[in-house]
Amino acid sequence: MQAEIIERTDSGEECYALRQERKDINMSEGNIFYSVAPASKAPLELAIGIVGLKAGFTATDGTIHTDVNGDGRQDYFTECSTSEGVQFNVWSDAPYKGKALWSAYYYLGYDTEPNCPENTN
Repeated sequence: MQAEIIERTDSGEECYALRQERKDINMSEGNIFYSVAPASKAPLELAIGIVGLKAGFTATDGTIHTDVNGDGRQDYFTECSTSEGVQFNVWSDAPYKGKALWSAYYYLGYDTEPNCPENTN
């Protein structure tokens, strides 16, 4: 799903990651959070925002990909659950092979069922 980035936010009302019980941990990694407007009416709870991307996104077999860094090769987006949050990664090759180009962790504040493969970054 695509969305438009509206503005930077530090409000838990606009961004679930910044709710009171999650804010300190989620802000500690230096991530920046934005309010967004989904292109469709479907609710959007979690997202990775990319500013200035010229290429469009494609979904193949449930995996989102695009050329993030302009090297002519597809980069792949993944998310998986850890015991208390969500691990996001962008891969320069097939997901979970090698080192991720980018990764971030989103703390949820409650226990979840982990489903991340062994190599998540």
